[in-house]
Amino acid sequence: MILEINCKSPEELVNAIAKAVDTEVIDGTMQIPAIYGKGYIKGISILNGPTIMIRQYELLEELNIKTNATGANGIVLTFHNIYQDQDTRKNHKLFRPFAQIESAGIDYQELFPSKTRFNTIIIMIDVEQLKALINPRGDRRIMHDILCNDKPFIYEELISPDMHGVANQILSKVMPGHLQDFFYRVKAEELILLLFTELERRDIRSQYALNDEDIKKIYLIKDNIVEDLSINPSLVKLASSYGMSESKITRLFRQIFGNSIYSYYQSFRMDYAGYLIKENNLSIAEIGYQLGFSNLSHFARLFERYNGLTPKKYAKFISIDTA
Repeated sequence: MILEINCKSPEELVNAIAKAVDTEVIDGTMQIPAIYGKGYIKGISILNGPTIMIRQYELLEELNIKTNATGANGIVLTFHNIYQDQDTRKNHKLFRPFAQIESAGIDYQELFPSKTRFNTIIIMIDVEQLKALINPRGDRRIMHDILCNDKPFIYEELISPDMHGVANQILSKVMPGHLQDFFYRVKAEELILLLFTELERRDIRSQYALNDEDIKKIYLIKDNIVEDLSINPSLVKLASSYGMSESKITRLFRQIFGNSIYSYYQSFRMDYAGYLIKENNLSIAEIGYQLGFSNLSHFARLFERYNGLTPKKYAKFISIDTA
């Protein structure tokens, strides 16, 4: 199924999807009809505050949503993969919870594979509302570019444990009706604060102009490098495959993801190695070979650098923790 939607808010998106699948929106919530899957999409509008959309569903067929420019003055924050069941976690491309922040003027396309559980929180907030909360000083380059620049931008960060805790509260906590807007406003602002705190850790010297085509290519490159974690990414091959210069790929990838291509790949690789150890179905050697290591000592050193423990100590720690 492909939906192409012009919308200015998550609420409009909920209504547009409901119309496409011939169902109703009741109190801001649309239940997924059984013929399409299960779960719900919920839109929350707060007077003089952010707009929130919560998506928790699993679809029977693939869904491709294309949303066109959602408004010049808005900023969109999306928190992906808050909850993950075992089937979802086995797909390492969806393995890590991550957050995106982008200017609302960027056209966006998102693919939802079938039989995969999606748990996402989207927050849209007006730039002027954010400026009332944040003082974008000139020495805070990333804040200045987000709040005081009319150029398109997109950044991606891993969801921290603190962000994960707040997101879980939004998804699971039940509040009295007269306190709901207050609760959602506070928690949305808390998520924004935590994400901005992570972004400010980046060492950003200069920002490069983005366009829709560049963003699509960089995300295709990201998908390419994590598709097979046993193969080290080749910048030469990526440049040839996606029609971009090596220098442009390097600077735009670091700008969006806050890391070099190789470091991003290695962190993803070691994160997935940790997941495989938790699964406890493979030996440490089998995991190392599966992820492309011919030298298991190198695998152990790299794993310890990213996870703080050697694979064997990590496995023992996990077994004690789950006992």
